[in-house]
Amino acid sequence: DDSARNRIATARFRVGQLKRNLSDPQGARDAFDQALGQFQQLTRHVPSNVGHAKTLGDVLAARARLDSSWNPDARTDFKDAIASYTSAIEIDPDDSSIVYGMACVCCRVGRFEEALDHLEHAISLGFHHREWIENDTDLSDLRELPRFAKLLEKLETTTEVTEDTE
Repeated sequence: DDSARNRIATARFRVGQLKRNLSDPQGARDAFDQALGQFQQLTRHVPSNVGHAKTLGDVLAARARLDSSWNPDARTDFKDAIASYTSAIEIDPDDSSIVYGMACVCCRVGRFEEALDHLEHAISLGFHHREWIENDTDLSDLRELPRFAKLLEKLETTTEVTEDTE
C-alpha cells in the first residue's frame, strides 16, 4: 500500500534528521539512504504524486547537506534534488514550499539569481515565513545581496497587507 510506504519512508527521513541533529552522521546517512530508496520507489510507482516528488527532493537535499557538513571542501551534488523539485513543480507549480525548496538547493549550488527567482516566486505564492527565510542556512549566500533585502521588504509589506485584510 502506497500510503503505508509513504509513512514509513517519511518516518525514516525524520529519523535521519534527528540523528543528524544528535551528531550521529552515520546513523543519519543510513536513515536518509533508507528513506531515499523508498521515496524513489514510490516516485517511480506513482510519478504524478506531488507529495512523493517534493519529499524525495527534501531527502536528497538533506542528504547532500549532510555530506557537505562532513566534508566542507568537497563539491556536494544537489543535481538529484534539483531534478526532484523540478518534477514536483511541474506537477504542482503553485505549491510555495516546493518552490522554496528549489530556491534553497539553487542557492547551495551557487545559482544565486535562479535561487532569488524561486524565492520571489515562493513568496508570491504565499510563502510568508520571514523569520524562516532570514535564518535558513541554505540561503545564507543570498543575505548580502540587495535583491534579497528587497524581497524581505516586499514580504513584510505583503504580510502587513494580508494581516490587515483578515
